[in-house]
Amino acid sequence: MKRLVIGMLIMAVAGMVNAGIVEHLTFDVDGTASVGTDATLVGGATIVAGGKAGGALSLDGVDDYATTVGYKGIGGSDPRTISLWVKTAVNQANGTFFIGWGDTGGGSRVRYDFGLQSGTTDQIRLELNAGATTSATGTTITDDAWHHLVSTWDGTIMTFYLDGNVYGTTAPGTVNSVLTEDVVIGTGIRQAFAGNTTARWTNGLIDDVQIYDNVLSAADVATLFANPGEVVPEPATLLLLGCGALSLIRRKK
Repeated sequence: MKRLVIGMLIMAVAGMVNAGIVEHLTFDVDGTASVGTDATLVGGATIVAGGKAGGALSLDGVDDYATTVGYKGIGGSDPRTISLWVKTAVNQANGTFFIGWGDTGGGSRVRYDFGLQSGTTDQIRLELNAGATTSATGTTITDDAWHHLVSTWDGTIMTFYLDGNVYGTTAPGTVNSVLTEDVVIGTGIRQAFAGNTTARWTNGLIDDVQIYDNVLSAADVATLFANPGEVVPEPATLLLLGCGALSLIRRKK
């Protein structure tokens, strides 16, 4: 009976452990996703050794990016979390985008492009088409060292994290991500799909890209920072593990 309980526990955990994460690109060998849709490398984008966890996506800052063909991100005003590692020494003159999705046209908040504010070395920006919201400042990001960047949106508040710590909160108003184009990594939606000449391409390395359809807590973000390459399990998974362990303990008595 104990073996049956263990088997059931393993099968249940396997089906639930990553329930909150909808996209996870490790870039260890290629664009294969461990969760969600595989990424296609475009331009001269390559996978190189020396990532934060395994390999990393290498980008030249000119026309390289990756895209998840068929997966378009999280739309409307739905809650979400973006988590990624980046290593760069360059913020382009008009800013840099590390990941983005949405629509290439005009409109209020139809895009969701995450990167660096122009003219800075230490400020994160989330562009929302007709507007943008930015993080705090104080920690240099463009120092050619690995940094962990996270943004969460709960429907009202945008929270930025840098290297495991809160790096500012804002209330940007309406967020209405229109899911027209596929998610891109290494630039923004207009750069990738509309031939926009504003140079906002990533020059450097990106690794361990994760998108969640819920809002990670500060403790969750700290866990991701401390454990590159890992994902945050759903609370239901932790409860299931606890129940399974308790069941086994009781049977041993």
